[in-house]
Amino acid sequence: MIGSRVLLLAPAPALAPFVHAFALRRPCAQAAPLPALQRFPAQWRGALSLVSEGTLLDGHSGAAVGRAEFCGPRLRPGLRRYRGEPVVTTVLFQPGVLGAWLGPLRAPALEARVPAEALLGAAETQALLRLIHPGDSPAQQVWRLEQWLLERLQGLSVAPLWPQTVRDWAGFDVMSWAAQLGCSARQLQRRVQALQGLSPKPLLRVLRMQHCLRLLHQPGQPAQGALAQLEQIAQASGYCDGAHMARELRALTGSSPQSLRELLQRSDPRPWIQEPLLQPGLSTPGARAAA
Repeated sequence: MIGSRVLLLAPAPALAPFVHAFALRRPCAQAAPLPALQRFPAQWRGALSLVSEGTLLDGHSGAAVGRAEFCGPRLRPGLRRYRGEPVVTTVLFQPGVLGAWLGPLRAPALEARVPAEALLGAAETQALLRLIHPGDSPAQQVWRLEQWLLERLQGLSVAPLWPQTVRDWAGFDVMSWAAQLGCSARQLQRRVQALQGLSPKPLLRVLRMQHCLRLLHQPGQPAQGALAQLEQIAQASGYCDGAHMARELRALTGSSPQSLRELLQRSDPRPWIQEPLLQPGLSTPGARAAA
């Protein structure tokens, strides 16, 4: 039986301001089959999915995902169901990039999926799909996709949206967020609404969840019990207690803190932790292949 493997590649440095990562699902004879249903956490990044072979289904509705689709932010766990072993290439954009690139009225709204053809046109979408040549290596495919993106994104101005550092998550709110960016809460509201299609408060939940996931990814102190460690993580993430953290994580990821900790410590955390673990990648297919 042929399985699949998931590759996570950082973008070339010139593309890093616009793209967080490339996620590639590829058939692999040496790999075990991946679960037919995969779960992903709530996220504030837009994405572009390209399905070159096979079928990818929305796990909530059961509807087939189009060959090329843009996706908006998501405030609930994402579910994807795979039929067979499809070839899927996903571009995870940096926050606000789709709104700045496509325009706030055209970028995918909250929980929305929009066919690329509706935003790029039929000819451009077909050219985009042809970038994933079946005979090429994943590194070559991503390099070609990077050139396509650079032609369209280089020079794009994206207003800063996110707090750079948060020292006290318990006291961090929309007013603190706006103060970090040097604007009023009302200005932050307009900026986030224009680029992300929703208000700052729901995004603050996702930011807090991301901080919590980073702490769950770190090794705990052996002298502490598991429950004591989780309570400390809850407090450091700004939750009232461990029960509050568990409710929020289940709502935003579909999993318990204990399950998430095991997952994040045994596998690559980048599909889940979308802040600064990812380092800039290599800029040519040859360099990536040698890495």
